[in-house]
Amino acid sequence: MPSQHAESEPNMALKDESVTDLPADNVPTPQISVSAKERINREEQYRLEVRQQLEDTKSTRPGVLSFLNSGFALWLLSAVFLSGTGTVYSCWEKDREATRVKHDRETDVARLRAQTELALAEENRITIEKLDTEISYRFSLALLSLRSVTDDVSMTLARSSVADREIESIDSAERAVHSLGRLPTGDQASLYPQYATYTLPALIAELHRHVPIRERPQIEQSLAKLLVITLRPTLDAADPARALASRLLGDIMLPRWKKTGFYYVDCKPANPFC
Repeated sequence: MPSQHAESEPNMALKDESVTDLPADNVPTPQISVSAKERINREEQYRLEVRQQLEDTKSTRPGVLSFLNSGFALWLLSAVFLSGTGTVYSCWEKDREATRVKHDRETDVARLRAQTELALAEENRITIEKLDTEISYRFSLALLSLRSVTDDVSMTLARSSVADREIESIDSAERAVHSLGRLPTGDQASLYPQYATYTLPALIAELHRHVPIRERPQIEQSLAKLLVITLRPTLDAADPARALASRLLGDIMLPRWKKTGFYYVDCKPANPFC
């Protein structure tokens, strides 16, 4: 048995060497159908087209990248960027400057308006103060005139009849009251020269124009009563001068005209010549 197995191994080796030494032409070639050839041909054409497209893409991208990396492209991009940035900054700076100028102009206008309003308010305050002082002075002159009428009547009491004293006192009192509606003259000149052409009713009307609205009703009432007493005075035959002085202090003169230091303006109606 061992000798047979040994003899068979060389025979197998000889068979393998004989198969290996066969020529390639003797290997049978497989047959390909026409449809398979067409399919393979189409696949090859598609691969060729895809390869061509890939090559075109590769050849284009390096060109763009190389241009962007070139010195000219960098200079061009930097020039455009710097120019655009400069333009934007210049526009922003001009707009900011215009806004600042507008704000400064509006601030100056507002400050000028405020200063003008303050100046006008101060001027109006001074005018009101002068008018109140002038009006109080005119009332004081009228009260002084009425007091002189009372003194004159007392001095002529012993040498005149009762009828004569009454007539004289009434005439003197009427002259004193009528002087309130006339321009100041002689020893009864105005306190302020700018009011020399103003009668007492005109002064009160001018004051009415300058005071705040809330203070005007009282001034209107005082002016109306003053006009009545100067045009149609109702006189007391016993002592007309004192009666008229009491009416001036009680019905016509406002508290604002009783704060000065002129004669009799701060007296009570019951005692007009305090």
